[in-house]
Amino acid sequence: MADRQVILLAAGESRRMGVPNKLLLEIGGVPLVRRTAEALAAIPDADVTVVLGHEANEIRAALTGMPVGFTMNDDHATGQMSSVHTGLAAAGKGCCFLIVPADMPRLTTLDCLLLLDAHDEAPRGASRCRTARMQARVSGAILLFFPPRPRSRSWMAGSISAAAASLTASRTCCMRSQ
Repeated sequence: MADRQVILLAAGESRRMGVPNKLLLEIGGVPLVRRTAEALAAIPDADVTVVLGHEANEIRAALTGMPVGFTMNDDHATGQMSSVHTGLAAAGKGCCFLIVPADMPRLTTLDCLLLLDAHDEAPRGASRCRTARMQARVSGAILLFFPPRPRSRSWMAGSISAAAASLTASRTCCMRSQ
């Protein structure tokens, strides 16, 4: 059981987008839902649970071979919060829960690591983080729920360094606090 639980919300109907399901649209030859799942699966010490609903079989097929678990939200048509509840109920025990909508094409593992790092640095009971990239690309779409606890930050330094090294110069990221 991982220390961190990540919940990927992939149950929506893409009503505003229409047909086809936006999560199955390919970006650089990779379905959007898989692209987001790959970024999340690379977070150290984290288990990823994908909440399925609309077109569940197609979404599951797009994630074939990924190190993720699945849960079904039979009430997905009632809105995103039903998927949040389903994901939280299905996720294992952990010290923290990161909840991410699947339709975030520019989300990177580094974005998530910086957000988690900001939480670790925040005063007890408070966690606010924005990076220059995140303001433009994810604009607050990530929700965090953490029971406060002390944490060793030694794992984070290596993870951020590895993720940052994989980015190109045009995709650098700097931390800004609010």
